[in-house]
Amino acid sequence: AHAADYPDAKTGISDVNVSVEIGEDGGPTIPPIDPENPEPPVDPGPGNPNNGPLALRYVSNLVFPTLPASTETTVVYANQDSNEEDELFDNMVTIQDFRNDVSRDGWELTVKQDTNTTFIPGSFITMSPYVHPTIAAEYEIQTPSASGLRLNNAEQVFARTESQENPAGIVSIGFANPEMDGVELSVPANTPVGDYKTTITWNLSSAPLEDN
Repeated sequence: AHAADYPDAKTGISDVNVSVEIGEDGGPTIPPIDPENPEPPVDPGPGNPNNGPLALRYVSNLVFPTLPASTETTVVYANQDSNEEDELFDNMVTIQDFRNDVSRDGWELTVKQDTNTTFIPGSFITMSPYVHPTIAAEYEIQTPSASGLRLNNAEQVFARTESQENPAGIVSIGFANPEMDGVELSVPANTPVGDYKTTITWNLSSAPLEDN
């Protein structure tokens, strides 16, 4: 430690230092999307290495089952996510908001399907964002209507806080309502045989409008 500063004969200025660290265990665990049903595992696997007070802790990749070529439109549902122990859990995104009461001002999560990759022409990915009612009430979270969210190349709101006065904490939001079959992929008839890939971009920002 260095010496205090003394601007003059009657004044002394001493430093104050303190550090807060995530810790060796990686900080608070990622919760399941349903606190009354302790699945998925609290450790889904490698998450976002870029930590921050407001951050995406974890986002699932989507893998759809192989489907046969068909002369009719085909609908398939994404496989469940899994951790390093091959435990299965629902596809989800996890948000942490550890900002203090002064700087915390709500958040909004958007999602879009990127167009710079080759995917099945004419296909549609549909999600039905899900927050358990207990969590939605506790953390003041809104999601789109139950009719679903069809992804495209424009940012759409996946979830947001009801106001700029949301409580601090960690929440997990399912890609699909558990009462449904999961994330849906609609594949048009006569899709050529091949492997198809695309990417989905998630963007978390602060301060949603209070009147939305």
